[in-house]
Amino acid sequence: MGGCLLSVTAQIKTAREAFSQMPDSILPYLTTNNRLDMLDFKDSNMRAVVQNKLGGNSELLTLADDSLTLQLSDALYLTMRVIPVAEETDGANQIIGLFCKIGIPSGLIEEKQLFYSVLWRKLDDVTLLLVKKS
Repeated sequence: MGGCLLSVTAQIKTAREAFSQMPDSILPYLTTNNRLDMLDFKDSNMRAVVQNKLGGNSELLTLADDSLTLQLSDALYLTMRVIPVAEETDGANQIIGLFCKIGIPSGLIEEKQLFYSVLWRKLDDVTLLLVKKS
């Protein structure tokens, strides 16, 4: 079983890999197929829009090696970052940060930050000491 964990952690190197491996329960707006379709559309230089589970449209706006940004609805945006860390967590020197913004055209209403290991285990105690300095 330990070898299996190592092979999973070794795969998380980019935001693309984290996004494709994300459990549906963490981002209930989108199914695994929705997320994979978005990546395929982006790779084909198409607008990466899919119909989400709530019947609205969600779009993958930006995709870089270490981050991506989604517009999940008219008022909900999510940025995912793969963050290098000094201390190993679940067999990797990376964690995944999800930064959610809920807003309306006149301003931001709420912002939330969540952190996960590369195995998608929620990390409740993430300190600035863990983050590697660039």
